[in-house]
Amino acid sequence: MKKILVIGMSGSGKSTLAIKLGKKINLPVIHLDNLFYKSRNETITKGEWNKKVARLVKRKEWIMDGYYPRTLDIRLKAADTVIFLDLPKWITIPRLIKAGIDGVRNGRVGQPEFLKTRLSGTLFRKVVSFSEKKLIAKLSEYPDKKVIIIKTNDQIQKFLQSLS
Repeated sequence: MKKILVIGMSGSGKSTLAIKLGKKINLPVIHLDNLFYKSRNETITKGEWNKKVARLVKRKEWIMDGYYPRTLDIRLKAADTVIFLDLPKWITIPRLIKAGIDGVRNGRVGQPEFLKTRLSGTLFRKVVSFSEKKLIAKLSEYPDKKVIIIKTNDQIQKFLQSLS
């Protein structure tokens, strides 16, 4: 595993897993949220984003966390391993709300400010309408990739322990 893509719906624990995995196997972690957002309310343009992702995937080694469906194919082509955090919405939605509160408190750039503008809007609708089946179908288009689907917090811990 030299190029690992960690994907899943918002609040599934992608960033947390990427950090722990990076420490465990000594690979650099790329948090896409931190690169997509210029500030709390401003994102880079589609053209800038596509170029940035194309450059990032050319790096020799990485763990990249973030879903971003528009550039998913670019990242899937480059990755050798995909970890899909497929946790239930009853776990991810409360985490998303907590992350939003924490993000507002600590000023984290890249944390969507949905508490002020989007909790009942775009982000929340994306989470509620997230289709695990569509993502699994997309992953099946890449049979040469090692795909790890994790459905519970216990499976996350067991996966990390298996790397010892």
